[in-house]
Amino acid sequence: MKEGEEPLDELDLKIIRHLGQDGRKSFRDMAGQLGVSTGTVPLE
Repeated sequence: MKEGEEPLDELDLKIIRHLGQDGRKSFRDMAGQLGVSTGTVPLE
């Protein structure tokens, strides 16, 4: 991990798993399945 980077938390890992299963799934669909707001899903 590079200096200044934060480790991935459980939600980050769930999002990555969802993308691995279907990389074309919308943020809205993922957010609904994960029980979070749509704005939470995009990883930056």
